[in-house]
Amino acid sequence: MATVQLRAELFREISPMLDSEVMLRKTIDFIRSLYAAEQTQAKQQTLDKIDHSFGQLQQMQDGKLKGVKAEDLLNEL
Repeated sequence: MATVQLRAELFREISPMLDSEVMLRKTIDFIRSLYAAEQTQAKQQTLDKIDHSFGQLQQMQDGKLKGVKAEDLLNEL
């Protein structure tokens, strides 16, 4: 479904709640919690990638994983 269609559907669903302050507050709080959860998940994914990279670096230092020279990578291009 296109973004425009989803936006229209969202407004249709919210429209009946526009007259209720309680419903609007609950909706705003819910949307904020969704956004916060997404931000937390994105941060955690970034931290997981960094942790994985440091784990690979440690394995390379321990001789358990062989690295690739930057020159070899450039030559592949």
